[in-house]
Amino acid sequence: MIPRTATGCKMGASPYISSTADGVRIKLRVKPGARSSRVVGIHGDLLKVDVNAPPERGRANEALCRLFAELTGLPLRNVEVAVGETSQNKTITIRGIDLESARAVISAALTQ
Repeated sequence: MIPRTATGCKMGASPYISSTADGVRIKLRVKPGARSSRVVGIHGDLLKVDVNAPPERGRANEALCRLFAELTGLPLRNVEVAVGETSQNKTITIRGIDLESARAVISAALTQ
């Protein structure tokens, strides 16, 4: 029997991240206007992220994309908000990274 988390997902599985043909998709809960941009933790089936930009004129989305570009070491053009441009619940697409590498980057960011 495989252990499961409180959300019913297999332990070790990350319900907020999935593989795509050319990268990964990450489901997020974003809090704009924070002191700093950082990965905070898990919020249900979403990865919780703070960004230090206000939620106006796309600034929070830009800060979010910059954060993940810096974390992954990929160019900013490889990170985009795919779903939820005006919502706190967003999905980003990161091209040029595989699932295991993305999980490692997120795991490292969570331990900081």
